Amino acid sequence: MIAGFFVSGNREMLVPRFFKKLSKLVSYKSSSLFLAILTFALFGQLNIAKAVELRIVTENSYPIQYLENNTVKGKNANTVNIMLKQAHVESKIEFMPWAQASNIAQSFPNVMIFSIARTPAREHEFIWGRPITDLSYSLYTLKENVEAFQKLSVDQLKQLSIGAIRNSATEQYLAESQFSNIQAVNNPVQMISMLNKGRIDAIPANNTSIAAFCQKMSLQCDLLMPFYPLPVPSTQLYFAFSKGTDPKLINRLLQAYDNSPDIEKLN
Repeated sequence: MIAGFFVSGNREMLVPRFFKKLSKLVSYKSSSLFLAILTFALFGQLNIAKAVELRIVTENSYPIQYLENNTVKGKNANTVNIMLKQAHVESKIEFMPWAQASNIAQSFPNVMIFSIARTPAREHEFIWGRPITDLSYSLYTLKENVEAFQKLSVDQLKQLSIGAIRNSATEQYLAESQFSNIQAVNNPVQMISMLNKGRIDAIPANNTSIAAFCQKMSLQCDLLMPFYPLPVPSTQLYFAFSKGTDPKLINRLLQAYDNSPDIEKLN
């Protein structure tokens, strides 16, 4: 009750009033010491309560960010960790399916998400940080299908069965571009496995990382080939913040990113 009293009122006015009542019950010296200890304890707790805890969410996406033997690795994960260290912010990177990470970042304040494409559909859903990866996308299929698929018209391409990560920028782009047979999946391993088994015709993939990802995950990707470039309306991946995130915390992190000599900046 005392703690609630101090927190809910005006600290400068409530402390003297409380002290006057307390001094009638105990000696002045004892009450002075007690008040000093109480004030330190209560206000110390108040300051701790005001400290903003940042939650960081992402997906396993080799080679830019991934977990290996419970160790966080990858260029983008390293960039985030350097920024946190420079800003003196303590937080751990949480790995989860992309749809879950995206939902958390759109539902709660004080959440940072990476690596996320800055698309028109997402522009007003997040507070955007800095770009940390360049990228380009294409539709990939099995080598045996490439020649036939390259002869298809755009309208015919849109009838193909295409796997895409749920709530990803590529899924959004395909839906907006009226691709009519999208199979949403939770992760890239599932998507590539479905393609290799002939359950889907094609997948969208980042040209700069698909080979490394397949090698890392021991997936059979040597038969995968690009056949159609996707003009996804984003050429870079960012780190971004949820709506309602503390502006002071965002500024600290952005300044740490901008001023760190250990972070390779994109043009």
